[in-house]
Parts: sequence; structure tokens; C-alpha cells
Amino acid sequence: ANPWLGDVLFQQGEHAAACDAYLTALEIADELDFEWGRSFAFDGLAQLAGFYDDDHLALKLLGAAHHERVSCGVRA
Repeated sequence: ANPWLGDVLFQQGEHAAACDAYLTALEIADELDFEWGRSFAFDGLAQLAGFYDDDHLALKLLGAAHHERVSCGVRA
């Protein structure tokens, strides 16, 4: 699974399936210690949190995504 699958599912209104795809992508990225992959998964989960009006969670997830990008050398 990859976070882009989650994006497609989100756009199709399949929010539960999108969440599963993002979480699976996050799990795989963790296993591979792939910061960039974690950042995309966190971005997708933040998008879902925002959709459900959980702004606090969305901001925390965006912060986690930012941290992962900085960890792999991407400038903010």
C-alpha cells in the first residue's frame, strides 16, 4: 500500500479505506525507516482529520509530517 492509494480513496469518498491505506503505508514506512514515506502518510491522515473537523489532530499530524521531511533533509 502507498499513501497515494489513500489519496485516491479519499477523493472517491472512501474515507475508511483511505485511512486504512494511510495507516498501512505508515506501518511499511516505519518498517523500512523511510522518513519520506511517513511524511506522506501523515499528510494523508491530517487531511482526513481536517475533513472530520479535528483541527487539533490535523495540526499534530502535519507537524509529524514536517518533522519527517526535515529528518530526511528536505528544507521546510
